[in-house]
Amino acid sequence: MILLAAAAPLAAAELTWTQADYKARKLFLTARLSVRLEQDQSASIAADWPAAFQGEAIMPAGDALTLITLRSELGGSAKETRLYLDPLNGAALRRQKRDLGSSPDFKDLRFTRAGIARLRAEPLDGQEELDPSSWGQVRRQFRAFPSNATTLTISDTAALPFLLGRHDWSGPRDSLEFFIFEDGNIVRITATARQWLDTEVDYRTPAGKLRGQEKLLEISLSPTAYGDTTEAEIDLFGLSGDVRMLIDTKRHLPVEILGSVDYFGDVRFALKRILEAPAKS
Repeated sequence: MILLAAAAPLAAAELTWTQADYKARKLFLTARLSVRLEQDQSASIAADWPAAFQGEAIMPAGDALTLITLRSELGGSAKETRLYLDPLNGAALRRQKRDLGSSPDFKDLRFTRAGIARLRAEPLDGQEELDPSSWGQVRRQFRAFPSNATTLTISDTAALPFLLGRHDWSGPRDSLEFFIFEDGNIVRITATARQWLDTEVDYRTPAGKLRGQEKLLEISLSPTAYGDTTEAEIDLFGLSGDVRMLIDTKRHLPVEILGSVDYFGDVRFALKRILEAPAKS
């Protein structure tokens, strides 16, 4: 979960894509990641959500919200995350995460002003095919924010393709700061533009295949403990270690996502397909 330093409006670079599909290969294993954006959803959706079981839920500041859906597949296991985000300031409103593998699991997080209200559901025997709302094993937990987080705007790691894409990167040494809430602590994450890289790309667009060399901006994600210099681990799409993105600053799109996965080692998710947003009239 990511905390933005303030609730100021985000830079509004125009995102021209609605879905990006990535693939990583290593030895005999293949991992896939899909990112889908649904922008300009009506903010009235939030009014129909169940109330948080504790705390005052964060609601959209404007008339619209953005839905970000992440789906990852690795070794026969699939997970899907749906994040509802306030596009005006990057605040996370609600996150739903479902494990679609052999051990079904569903988490529904409501972001409140004082902390995160988490509902976790698991099926009883014979309930695996039912909707998670019908599962019989339900646990509730409220994770309160520490006192030094009360003025921060809270987002989520699932929002990174959206937040980094919307930032108008000027080139190397440009940076963007976030704060994440992890295991009860605040961790500072600095996204820093390192260098331009001439990179071979090979992915499909609605207009056809794009193959060749493109100039991409390398963005590194560096975590440190909030208020200290101690480094901290982050988890981004299941990645850890030296997490980096190569950004196409014209399309405002991550073309490569690099990091490491437990028992899998260093991986490189390469863009394989994008769907473009319809042109605005």
